[in-house]
Amino acid sequence: MFPLVRHPSEGMLRLIGFPITFSETPNTLRHLPPRLGQHTRELLAEIGFSEAEINDMRARKAALMDATRRALTCQGWHR
Repeated sequence: MFPLVRHPSEGMLRLIGFPITFSETPNTLRHLPPRLGQHTRELLAEIGFSEAEINDMRARKAALMDATRRALTCQGWHR
């Protein structure tokens, strides 16, 4: 119910498992939890901040943004 998975940068994480299972469609863990700050830039832009304002927030360390900006996925994990 609470599987352990290896996160590429955060190490081992215990996640919430799937509460139900289906016989014809197995559950698949496709994405790992986001890293702290991974979606900050997109969220700030979505609520109306300009690119210059977002860059200013980052420069002043008022907003944390993940430097790698890569999607963390886990392919082929079936739970």
